[in-house]
Amino acid sequence: MSEIVNQKSVPDTIFISHASKDREYVKELVNLLTPLNVPNIICSSLHGYHIPNDADIYEYLARNLNRNGRVIFVLSKNYYDSAACLNEMGACWILNKNYTTILTPNFEFEEIVGAINPNQMSFKFNDEDRLCEFIESIKSEFNTTGLPTMQFVELVKLTIQNINQIAYDEKVEKRNATFNIESCRNRDGKLEVALRVINPTQDRIKIDSVIFNFKDDQQRTLMVEKNGLDLLLHKNENRIFYFGLDYGDSNYNYYRSVSQDVELRSYVDAW
Repeated sequence: MSEIVNQKSVPDTIFISHASKDREYVKELVNLLTPLNVPNIICSSLHGYHIPNDADIYEYLARNLNRNGRVIFVLSKNYYDSAACLNEMGACWILNKNYTTILTPNFEFEEIVGAINPNQMSFKFNDEDRLCEFIESIKSEFNTTGLPTMQFVELVKLTIQNINQIAYDEKVEKRNATFNIESCRNRDGKLEVALRVINPTQDRIKIDSVIFNFKDDQQRTLMVEKNGLDLLLHKNENRIFYFGLDYGDSNYNYYRSVSQDVELRSYVDAW
């Protein structure tokens, strides 16, 4: 009899509450959880894990989460901008489910509000130690083994690499700065470019990289990428940055230029 009771007390469902815009983050989480052989993972944005169309979310969660079922909240700005996510949060709060709070890398702890207890331990998705600890807790709670520990450590490392790349791409996609080339001239064997950049927002903006792609009327090109710049623009700042572009093997003639394309990668600096 005690064995039957213990079997019934073991949870069998993980529900991942998240914003659909954070699908890439959640895909990494599901890839990490799948080898644990948890019987049932519910994740609305991934095929095969989603909540059925027209299902009542309260009834569906109540039916699929037994008394020890676990909810994972993947919190982000996208999460709090979604009415559906806030409904999920409310539903899980009403059901009084055990939960884990994971923050996407660009979301801060002080931004946690709503039904989530800000005093309950939470962690950033790219925190290796916390992520390994979380995996071990799921293995214990769900009474499963999955991959050997060393293989899971490698899987966690790969997951964090992917998460950091997603977080980076997420930041640089926020291209709030506008820009134009003020002037070009030869100086000391280089092409000196004056690039005016304007920050029209109320946020600080950091410029991570600039790619220059110039072409003259003879189809000769000069392409130079400046990486790791860490240039800062304060709110509403209008500023000129100077770049010295090496010609290298290029025969580009800026006096006969027909196109001057610039790609600027910038992101809002959270401070």
